[in-house]
Amino acid sequence: MKRTLLSLFAFTVLAVLTLSLSSAALSLQLVGPSTLTNSTSLTSINVTNTGNGTVTGITFEVSGVQISPTTIASLSSNSSTLISVTKLSTDTRFGSQTATVKAKGTDTAANSTLIESNVLGLTTENTFCRSGPAGGNLTLDSIDISNEGEGDDQDWQPLDKITIEVRVRNTGDKDISDVDVKLGLFDSEGRNQVGDLDFSNTDEETISLGRINDGDRETATFEFTVPADISSGDYKLTVKAYSTKLGESNMCVDRAEDFDTNQIYDSISIDQESDEGKFIAFTDVSLNPNTATCGDSVDLSFDAVNVGDEDQDQTRVTAVNRELGVDLVREIRQDLDQGDRSNIRFTFNVPRSASDKTYNIELRADYDYNNGVYRESSDEATIVPLKVAGCATTGTGSGSGTNPVVISASLESDAKAGQPMTVKVTLTNRGTSSQTEIVNVKGYDAWASLDSISDRVVTLSAGESKDITLKFTVDNAASGDKTFTIDAQSGASTQSKDVVVSIAGAQGFSLGSLSGNPLIWVIGIINVVLIVLIIVVAVRLSQRS
Repeated sequence: MKRTLLSLFAFTVLAVLTLSLSSAALSLQLVGPSTLTNSTSLTSINVTNTGNGTVTGITFEVSGVQISPTTIASLSSNSSTLISVTKLSTDTRFGSQTATVKAKGTDTAANSTLIESNVLGLTTENTFCRSGPAGGNLTLDSIDISNEGEGDDQDWQPLDKITIEVRVRNTGDKDISDVDVKLGLFDSEGRNQVGDLDFSNTDEETISLGRINDGDRETATFEFTVPADISSGDYKLTVKAYSTKLGESNMCVDRAEDFDTNQIYDSISIDQESDEGKFIAFTDVSLNPNTATCGDSVDLSFDAVNVGDEDQDQTRVTAVNRELGVDLVREIRQDLDQGDRSNIRFTFNVPRSASDKTYNIELRADYDYNNGVYRESSDEATIVPLKVAGCATTGTGSGSGTNPVVISASLESDAKAGQPMTVKVTLTNRGTSSQTEIVNVKGYDAWASLDSISDRVVTLSAGESKDITLKFTVDNAASGDKTFTIDAQSGASTQSKDVVVSIAGAQGFSLGSLSGNPLIWVIGIINVVLIVLIIVVAVRLSQRS
């Protein structure tokens, strides 16, 4: 019976202690705002002691925000004080996150028991404007995303070509100068990955709109390709417009009704290609020349890119056109892992028997290599069109002068040894019917190399003129007057034009270079006299010492 009463007593004491601790744990209460942004300069949290005793040594556990003060020495019963949230933590990620604040202290009325407050949850919004939206006179009227690739507007795949148009309006009654528009693409860790995109617009992720007059609207257009090696995952696409003259902290907007999340960003998903028949893609395709004629040698260059979600040990690439007799094969024997690319270059000749038309060269790939067998192939070929023209006009070329085309040429750059040189050639059809001309350049081999001809085959209507561009690299040793010849061939008739170019030799100091310039002679003599005087003074000073 005594043992039972003792047990009951011990249970009662334990229950009372437990209730006391539970009551003490509620004696600190935190109350604060529900949402904070990076523009919040000062926000208060109320700390209240609802217990019967004084709470001492109060400290705080925080995440996502910074507070001041970080400790409170004591807080008497039924009293409160304020702490300030000074700003979001420097590691707060872009977009909406959850921040927390929790207090701990010692309650003197509960046998110096360590107590904890409620956990105050705060929603933080770290916007793209550095100090939050400011100024109010700039608005993002619309943001249009267009995807020309395999994915759609908000689900992207590697090598997709994306265009984003951002319309910015000045809603104020004064002009705003030096307005920039900046694009952001944040990954799940809050890191801005916009620099990884392959931009085709020269300003890349920041476009300058200059001055926007009051009430006017301007458009910034971003164009880029999703890189093959970008990490798959979820991203946040955002934009801001601001004045560099007024300062981003004084004039900035990063909210738009077009954004799908809190008006501050669009959710973007980027995934590798999962369709096995599309694992290998071809990009950066070029033909040189892009218009060829019978007998021409054509270079076909491109990158084979693994856009799939599997690595490839070995890959085979083919380029085929039966009509032209093109059947080329290249095996990529090194690993072509996800996002990797390999440059391929094929060369072939256009047959003499080819017709004037466009030929489609088909690029395909075989992959998933195992024990000598490629188990997967491209579902569809990538088509590369090659225009062939002028085959009906090719001949030996009589040079009889019956060709009605007149050739003129002008130098479009400096002509210096060891430097690039550009020549513009104009062809004018003085005849009464259309002419197709095949352009050839010769006679330059001894002093330069020909890098490119913008058009090898030119079709001119009666009275029409067209320009083509010749790009040379002049040899290092070339100097003086040099000549080359431009031929325009139509059928058996060839029209020719000899061009003379004066090449400036490599610059250097020599007696020959001084002989034609008296002023340089005078400067040279003065320099010699000064050197002699310096030597004489130095000798006399040394003798005195």
